[in-house]
Amino acid sequence: VDLFKCKVGLNSNYYSSFVECLQDYYAEVRLAACEALFLLGINIPDSIVPLGLSTDESSKLINEIFRLICDLTNDEAKIVRVQAMKMIGKLCRNGVDINLIHQTLDKKLLRITKKKAFIAKVEQLDSETDDITVHDVTVDAQSASITAIGPCGALISGLEDEYSDVRAAAIESCYEISCCYDAFQSKLVEYIVSMFDDDIEHVRLLAMRTLGKIARGRVLSGEQVLSILTELLSRSYDIRSALHDILRVVRIGDPDTLFKLFHRLVENIQRFKTDTYSVLRCLRELGQNNSAFIALLLPKLLPMHSYLDVQEPQFSKIDHTCALILVLNAALHHPSIVSVLPDYVFRHYRYLRTKEPELTPNLQTNFSDVKFEVDASLSITIPSSHDAFERILKRSEQSQDLHANDRQQFYRNLAAELHKVAEMDVDLLAISECISLYYEIRYFEQGGNDVLEVEKYAKVLQSRLLEVAQSLPLK
Repeated sequence: VDLFKCKVGLNSNYYSSFVECLQDYYAEVRLAACEALFLLGINIPDSIVPLGLSTDESSKLINEIFRLICDLTNDEAKIVRVQAMKMIGKLCRNGVDINLIHQTLDKKLLRITKKKAFIAKVEQLDSETDDITVHDVTVDAQSASITAIGPCGALISGLEDEYSDVRAAAIESCYEISCCYDAFQSKLVEYIVSMFDDDIEHVRLLAMRTLGKIARGRVLSGEQVLSILTELLSRSYDIRSALHDILRVVRIGDPDTLFKLFHRLVENIQRFKTDTYSVLRCLRELGQNNSAFIALLLPKLLPMHSYLDVQEPQFSKIDHTCALILVLNAALHHPSIVSVLPDYVFRHYRYLRTKEPELTPNLQTNFSDVKFEVDASLSITIPSSHDAFERILKRSEQSQDLHANDRQQFYRNLAAELHKVAEMDVDLLAISECISLYYEIRYFEQGGNDVLEVEKYAKVLQSRLLEVAQSLPLK
């Protein structure tokens, strides 16, 4: 294997020897043989080898190795299954027959293969097990031509494996396949969304991050969005952030589901204040990607009436701010929305455009209506370093509301932001670095790190505190 990694001695003549090693009693031997076959496949994929035991038929080396490695996804050893799952996706980048890849995602083939395997085991039993009947298991003539080993439902079985490491490896292979073959993306999206219900958090998080990479422009059905709704109120910041990334790139399948999603995002902000900006960015993209549905939802999103005056909602309410960002970004791609908006929306738009220019579209360039003109007195100003410093200090008060696992990352983010403030303003350099060191110490404490490491930062903090005290004017 080490020689093959250096591309020394690569030869298809070793193929049959490695295949025999796949049946070895020891998992370490099977694992090494699997890796050797993988290296042969990616380095000399077009070599010709005999097909099975027959010498009359032949096939490309990459296809035969793909079948063998897919078969190892059913190995009794977990380490072998994990390695085989990871290799499936990498092999697909080297010219594997597309029909074989299709079989790895076919649930019907998986069911047929399991039936055949069950029948084969029953037929091998001796007369002492006559009480087992197989009259209810039938395999049609078409399925009889399908081999009981190989790629049949290999990825599906990996996603359903009892070990989280195997499931995570299967998700990684799904991503590799989606990068190579666009034809499989819709089916892969369906399987990856189903992993949002996994019992292990890191598997769910991997599935969400993978979906965010491959689902750009995809339409999610109501059932798939429901899986997202249940996780938007998760206590894990990473889970919520990954879901926000997904919602920024996908489209929603129907207006009712979009309305439910809007309310859940508002609830997300109300429960986790630290998610406010992330959710507002998410609403901006949702508005632009689903403008037609938002036009239908206008009476539900904003207080409005065709001929009666309605009470103007309070701009300070977060649900109204969320609705404005959603509707105004939808108007950018659906001009008919502007003609039915109440007058108060234009007043709120001018304020919102001044306060949050990154979240509010510039509708003046698309519409000549003077209602969209921003008052010159409300000039858009870049927040000063002192404002940023005050905002960070206010955010630090929210650490007590976070889960212990999220609090560690929260401290690290605060320290990084304070470093930026220190670079922006020399007057705030000392105090920003001092508080940043404090939060770095809190980060190490939350992570259960070495006491010596914490003491080192504590000494640096002490010296910086003395410098800050000396720099402050005496009153």
